[in-house]
Amino acid sequence: MNISVDNLSPCKKLVRVDVPEDEVRRSLDRVVVSYQKKARLPGFRPGKAPKIMVRSAYGDSVREEAQSEMVQQALDKVRGDMNLRIVGRVDLEIIHFSENSSFQFVLKLETEPDFEMPDYKGLQVKHRNFRVTPEEVDEHLALIARSLADPWPVERSAEATDAVRIEIRGTCGGRPLGEFSPKAGELASGKKLVAVDHDNFLPGFSAQLLGCRKGEDRRVSIRSSGSFHIPELRGKQLDFDVRVLEVCQIVVPRVDDGLARSVGERSLARLRLQVEGELQAEVDRTFRDEMRSSLLETLVSRVRCDFPDALLEEDTMTNVHRIIEHQRDKGIPEKDIEARREEIFHHARESAKRTIMAGFVIDRIAGAEGLHPTDEEVSDLLDRMRRRSEKEEERIDPGDLTEEHARYHMVRDKVLDFLEMHAEIEEIFMSNRKFDIRNQEA
Repeated sequence: MNISVDNLSPCKKLVRVDVPEDEVRRSLDRVVVSYQKKARLPGFRPGKAPKIMVRSAYGDSVREEAQSEMVQQALDKVRGDMNLRIVGRVDLEIIHFSENSSFQFVLKLETEPDFEMPDYKGLQVKHRNFRVTPEEVDEHLALIARSLADPWPVERSAEATDAVRIEIRGTCGGRPLGEFSPKAGELASGKKLVAVDHDNFLPGFSAQLLGCRKGEDRRVSIRSSGSFHIPELRGKQLDFDVRVLEVCQIVVPRVDDGLARSVGERSLARLRLQVEGELQAEVDRTFRDEMRSSLLETLVSRVRCDFPDALLEEDTMTNVHRIIEHQRDKGIPEKDIEARREEIFHHARESAKRTIMAGFVIDRIAGAEGLHPTDEEVSDLLDRMRRRSEKEEERIDPGDLTEEHARYHMVRDKVLDFLEMHAEIEEIFMSNRKFDIRNQEA
């Protein structure tokens, strides 16, 4: 297989490939043999038909598969022997193919750019530290108590601190929600207990129950966001006919030893220690993630290079859609979003550049330091993620349960571990400022 590479630009390559006749024949023969093993042709037992008949019966498929095999071999050689890091789409143009002569084709590739890798050992970074306060522990204990609250029926109008037991029927554009999907049907039918001051059912729904009384009928309407958890209902107005079955006062248990025993601890003192440890672990994890991200951002900021056009365009548009959906979720009018479209595009493009460059940098360090995970490590990670997802210990997007996704995150974690291990870290202890876990800000 003869291969030549022409540089069209820093990130574009034109690869010319000429596969000699003998290699073409060997590739065709391999494919024919694989088809022969499973071929079912009249007059022959499975797998026993002669090669010539198999080739005749499956000619087009055999040729296409052989071509794909040879194209893949060329790509493997380009990646291995010529050390080209291919990203994005590969365009194929077949110049000539015949079973009795050579196979000539051209590949148009986008590749990682060549750039000078800055020194990635000894990076300087600040690491913030903070000790969880007793007041934060008290707040979390109050949340635990509220989660164990009992609803007691009362004969009065619903107040902000109450819950309301309701029966609902939902529609969208006059159609029952069940017509859109089974999940939508489950959402909009049956009896539910809804806290008036929490959007624990649907955003904007609960507040419309303030002041209702037992036996009352209400019409509640909301508009779902662009990221609504039921895709068929995204961005639509949802209407609900609500019958109030009862108004309930929420009786919150006292924060004492009894509360501790109800969650499996022997005393309030032991529960406080457990809560403090969990909160501190979350704070430490958040600040460590912040520090590790800062290491990568510092490194990325020192790299200057070109970007593959198609990859940059794809990532930019993904960011644009994400930003626009986020603004719609916040209720920003379409005309205001449209007025900021140029600003949104610029922000999305710059974000895409940083993400792409971070990927290039991670890949280079992983290669130089031998940090790429093995296939077995990736397989083990996927198995653990699937088990957690099946047990509902962690909600994992199906798109994350792929080998590509798992491999990337393993490489990223290993590289960040390496950068952290070799960094010059300045510890900053924050004793006078409260850390808000929910906002992850100090």
